Amino acid sequence: MRKLMTLSVMLCLFFLPSFAEGELTITYLGHSCFTITAGGGTVVMIDPYDEYLPYPALPKPADVVLVTHEHLDHNAVARVQGNPTVVRGLDDKGNVVEEERTVKAIPIESIAASHGPGRGNTALFAFVIDGVRFAHLGDIATVLSTKQAEALSDVEVLFIPAGGIATIDASKAVTVVESLPSVRVVIPMHYFVPNYCPWPFDPVDTFLDTAEANWPVLHKGVSQVSLSKETLPEETEVWVLDFER
Repeated sequence: MRKLMTLSVMLCLFFLPSFAEGELTITYLGHSCFTITAGGGTVVMIDPYDEYLPYPALPKPADVVLVTHEHLDHNAVARVQGNPTVVRGLDDKGNVVEEERTVKAIPIESIAASHGPGRGNTALFAFVIDGVRFAHLGDIATVLSTKQAEALSDVEVLFIPAGGIATIDASKAVTVVESLPSVRVVIPMHYFVPNYCPWPFDPVDTFLDTAEANWPVLHKGVSQVSLSKETLPEETEVWVLDFER
């Protein structure tokens, strides 16, 4: 019996690393803010919002913070706990810093885009965590150019604004997804939420009503989901996350 138990323990230890490798967690903190936690524990946060947006998830710790542009609903780095490395998409003159860099073993690429007339620029961030390639489109206000689509051509998980007014609206968001056939998971963001969003953006249902003609829409009903390279859907799906409360 003891030999059988020892063999069982050895088999568990042997298979444990391959089971855990590549597992990551996505958490929606509200507005355009997410964390992605790698299997090894590194936490990447994107676009932390100022406290005038009353989503309850911040402050929260992170190891790396990506800031797509310098508006208060996207650049509240002071609300990130710990001692994170901050990667800003814009330079001091408001121009996108287009470059590829590696931060804490995470390859990160910033791509220039427009926030729309009078609003300046926004960076599009593409990055790889545990073998999964992500893109966060910041406050992009137009459909993708050929150059932008080529830079994002292998993205698998896409965070996309869909509320209109300050960003692309539902129909343009659908056009963006259609231009990126590699995408397997689409997560909408930057839409109207009663009592939390002070601007008259479209609600997420406006995007979903348009998107569901093209892809399955899954209302996850939670703020956090786990996935890996191996568990990505075979075809494009839209995942609707609740924000962390």
